[in-house]
Amino acid sequence: MNVNGFHGGYGGEGSKTVLPAAGMVKLDFRLVPDQDPERVVALLRAHLDAQGFGDIEIVELESHQHPARSDLAHPFVQTAVRVAQEVHGQAPILNPSSGGSGPMYPFMRHVGAPVVALGIGNVGGGCTRRTRIFCGGISRMGFGLRRRFWGRWGMGLLNPFSV
Repeated sequence: MNVNGFHGGYGGEGSKTVLPAAGMVKLDFRLVPDQDPERVVALLRAHLDAQGFGDIEIVELESHQHPARSDLAHPFVQTAVRVAQEVHGQAPILNPSSGGSGPMYPFMRHVGAPVVALGIGNVGGGCTRRTRIFCGGISRMGFGLRRRFWGRWGMGLLNPFSV
């Protein structure tokens, strides 16, 4: 569970010592495979009720995104690993789960292919003004990685739908 922010009462200049009439917390949940988004919301509701917070309203701001994770042993994924090692000269860091979300589940479920994110950044992140020359080099290498990876796929050497 991520807590995105809290709000309640007066937030402007000066002080106001009045108790706020309402408060708000914004949450999101990063699900793992086999978790159902609707069930997670129901469990949150049940937990709040059990703690005596039945008056708290849950407002769902966006549609649910089902979790998904590609099989790291899949040939499509392994080709990405090999190409990354060729381009960067070292084994890549594999993150089976991401801190962000995207349309992996519908793609994997309806298209039937694994998903691979070929990152461009450095592992520490933080491409700031001081590191822009280094990060520029990383970006060029990242684009080269993608070009080589998709070149293999386009030549028929790689089929993401194979098992």
